[in-house]
Amino acid sequence: MLVKVPGKEFRLGHLSVGVFPLELSALTFEVQQKRTVLRKATFNRFPVTLAYAITDYKCKGETYSNGLLTDLRKPLTRSTQAASLYVQLSRPQSLQQLSIMRDFDEAELRKPLLEDLIKELKWQEWMDKSTQDKYRYLE
Repeated sequence: MLVKVPGKEFRLGHLSVGVFPLELSALTFEVQQKRTVLRKATFNRFPVTLAYAITDYKCKGETYSNGLLTDLRKPLTRSTQAASLYVQLSRPQSLQQLSIMRDFDEAELRKPLLEDLIKELKWQEWMDKSTQDKYRYLE
């Protein structure tokens, strides 16, 4: 299997820049009973872990119990919102299930929200209260 590493400037032999080979590794399982091997199986596999990538917008409202690897570094092309970082950090069920991919600027966590977002949140709060007041008689 050939793997390309974006942004890395290295060359191995005749391969393209940033590409390196992954060789198969053998994994053997044995089923034993009283020190006697009953069954033995060997699997050849590539040493990789399959993953699923989504945006912070897509994971809103989700909870991940199998762990989460997140990248909190600010994108090169635009700024990020503190609310976006909150979404990423609050999706796993516990801190033990959260892994942060690389260093990031902690000041991004303290940035104030945009005025438009604050207005939107206030409007949502007002709508919530007015809806509860309007339908309170149904309780």
